[in-house]
Amino acid sequence: AIIKTCSTSGEQRSLLREYQHYQIPNIAASPYIRQMYEAIGSFEDPGSNSKMTADNQPCLVLEWLDHCLWNIKSDKFRSDPALIPKLVAQSVLSALTTFKQLGKVHTDINPNNILLSSIVTSGGLIKICDLGVRCFSCVRGMVCWGHAGPLALRASNFRSR
Repeated sequence: AIIKTCSTSGEQRSLLREYQHYQIPNIAASPYIRQMYEAIGSFEDPGSNSKMTADNQPCLVLEWLDHCLWNIKSDKFRSDPALIPKLVAQSVLSALTTFKQLGKVHTDINPNNILLSSIVTSGGLIKICDLGVRCFSCVRGMVCWGHAGPLALRASNFRSR
């Protein structure tokens, strides 16, 4: 397991948002999203008058996977170079399908947020983490549009029904 903590009010808001997303049954049950084992401490809205102390500092106990995609060296997988990209694509798309069904998006899919177990070549785990999800109508407030990709820009025109 790994423990995710916060030290600033901005990090606390982010941790609270991640905790709230793990309360959604579809997200908690997805085999393609890192699992939350436990929430410890106070998960009150940081905008309230409560002060974060060492006694009530919130933290999440999360599933541990050995590597992020960014740290995987390609020579480990040269025997079948198509295997890892195929498994990563299948897992990430399956996770994103969960978000789509909920009318949410993960706004930070990148190699640092794709986790792999050491045994990935023999059917191990590939999961996404850091649940920076928002409803489509909220994406504009989450992304610096000067640096957003074309898909994010097209999503900004999406109208929720």
